[in-house]
Amino acid sequence: MGEKILNNHKRERKKLISPYNYQLDSLKELSWVDNRLPELLWIAIIQEQKGKDEGIELISEFSKQCLNISERKKISFFGITSSFNVLTQKEKKRLMAALKEEILEELKILLKPFILWYPECPLNFLFYSNELSVNEKDKEFLEFLKDVVADLFDRFSFKATMLQATFIKFGFDSGKLFVKKGLSLSNFSEINNYPSTEESRKVAASIRASSSALIGLQLDEIGYAWPDYFWDRGLEVDNCYFNKGG
Repeated sequence: MGEKILNNHKRERKKLISPYNYQLDSLKELSWVDNRLPELLWIAIIQEQKGKDEGIELISEFSKQCLNISERKKISFFGITSSFNVLTQKEKKRLMAALKEEILEELKILLKPFILWYPECPLNFLFYSNELSVNEKDKEFLEFLKDVVADLFDRFSFKATMLQATFIKFGFDSGKLFVKKGLSLSNFSEINNYPSTEESRKVAASIRASSSALIGLQLDEIGYAWPDYFWDRGLEVDNCYFNKGG
């Protein structure tokens, strides 16, 4: 009986590894700077202007509406920028009609600095084309973007850790992400004490590992077009845009 229960585990010397763990181990490690940062940047841009808690509330409402509209069930929740690429034109029109006017307008105001300089961003459907012409005054938006990205380059920094925590929170709020009691991630609220306590640092490590796995799973399904475009476009708009690392 015991052998039947454990026959889907992988034996490694004297250890039995659960399917969940060895499947995660088989995923390629995503670079924070190359891939994950561009995918979560839209969240950081909103929170930088709106504040952490109000930003989460706004983005969570938007993401839930996207999930309600989308017929593609392989997307567990809308958190990374590339996830909006799965929406069809028909779904985007339905989403625009379903969003409350005040939510749509606020999203447009907060994301305009981003979309102005990255017109092929998957979130560009929120704007009419005549709203996205760049003029001299808009260079201040570019400086704003550079400052936001610079603050996130170190994935262990407070801001980068909170950004990854926000992404995981969307998974919880959507009802699509669950965690077993007793694991570090089950004490999620302790992240608010990061990096002051040992427990908060353990939770942060779990958040980084979980967000990397979740983003990797979605990108393997959707593709890596957006992160590649983000860095290529960065070199176009400013030759010294970022000192991009690995």
